[in-house]
Amino acid sequence: MKRKILIADDDKGILKLLEIILKQEGYDIVSASNGKDALEIFRKEDFGIVITDLNMPLMDGRELLRRIKKEKPEIPVVVITAGAAPDKLTQLIKDGAYRVLNKFDLMRELLSILSDIFRQNDFVKDASFSYIVRFTA
Repeated sequence: MKRKILIADDDKGILKLLEIILKQEGYDIVSASNGKDALEIFRKEDFGIVITDLNMPLMDGRELLRRIKKEKPEIPVVVITAGAAPDKLTQLIKDGAYRVLNKFDLMRELLSILSDIFRQNDFVKDASFSYIVRFTA
């Protein structure tokens, strides 16, 4: 799985923070400040994961999630939000979000989730007997 991540958020501070931290963790980062631009970038490049804010101009995170899942359902999409009603959060999961995170708990949760996604994918790709033994030992 590509360790390339597309991040969409209209909050420049959050976007920059995510870029800095994730680059330090070894991820390739491409960013967009709205859902419309993110979708255009997504269609031109290959990403392993998409992280999107829920509330953005031009196209919100829910619509971006829907379109990504329609075009490439295998791509995990993590939605971040400063707050949303419980029914809206439930709908995001139904729409295919891998996880919905509160921005206040973002960094701790996000690094754990990204590690899990890439570890799961690497395990599936390299499912030799010796790897399984090492993985479970």
